[in-house]
Amino acid sequence: MSVARDYTLAAIIGGGAFIAAVFWPSGTSEMPEPPEPVEETETLEPEEPEVPETEAEPEPEPEPEPEPEPEPAVLEDWLGDEPHYTPAGELPEGSGSGVAGATIYSTDMRFPVEVPRAFANTQLWRPGGIHASPPWNQCAEENYDYPWFDNFCETRGWSTPMCPGGTGHQGQDIRPPRCPRSPYGDEDRFWAVAADSGVISGISSHTVTLLADDGTSYLYLHLDPAHLDVETGDAVARGERIGVIWNHYGETPTTFHLHFEIRQSVLIGDQIRLTPVPPYTSLIESFERLVRGDDPDGDYPEPY
Repeated sequence: MSVARDYTLAAIIGGGAFIAAVFWPSGTSEMPEPPEPVEETETLEPEEPEVPETEAEPEPEPEPEPEPEPEPAVLEDWLGDEPHYTPAGELPEGSGSGVAGATIYSTDMRFPVEVPRAFANTQLWRPGGIHASPPWNQCAEENYDYPWFDNFCETRGWSTPMCPGGTGHQGQDIRPPRCPRSPYGDEDRFWAVAADSGVISGISSHTVTLLADDGTSYLYLHLDPAHLDVETGDAVARGERIGVIWNHYGETPTTFHLHFEIRQSVLIGDQIRLTPVPPYTSLIESFERLVRGDDPDGDYPEPY
């Protein structure tokens, strides 16, 4: 039995091998090719939505540098010098007590000297004056130089209610652009002009009075009687020539200068009085307007 069984098993195995050899493809060339590998594809990240580009905000303009304050214009007079002044009421030492303050009593007057060069100071306490020590020549350079000095209320005996002592000088002494030379010629004639439009209301031995249309009186003293351009009763226009600045004082000559007064009706105490008022600040204001070229009646000759 065992021998027969062994033969049977051997036959089965051999038959199976024969079948396999006949029907099973042999060799690698007949084996089906393996499928091509699938190419790996990149895993794409989800695209982020495009954000539209926004224009960058412009940088703010830098703040402009502040403009520097313009320097005040330097004023130059008729011959190119720079005017300057001492304060109103500050009289030369020993000459009296003045009226301090900046009141301009004649706001629109024309400067009473034709050309924009003159020297307001004292003719008594300066060289050539009776109180000068020593009494030098009146043509000394310091008489014809800046600064100006107020001499309203200078010690005199004339009634001047606005002065601290009730008496004083009543006006302002103004020297011409230069001291007249000898012999006296046309180039030494410097004209006083009308401070405002009005009428020549009087001419005395050494005083010409102009009554302006607004009621203000302007007094001009010491003009040359041989060179007056006006007569009593004449109507004059603002800036019109009146006469040549001189040293006339009746029989006794004074120094070469114009004594200039402004008289107005003002309240003094509890009364309205027609009286001399301080002219110094009005003279400064009108002079600077003339120097700047802002005066409507500011015509004058070229320097000579």
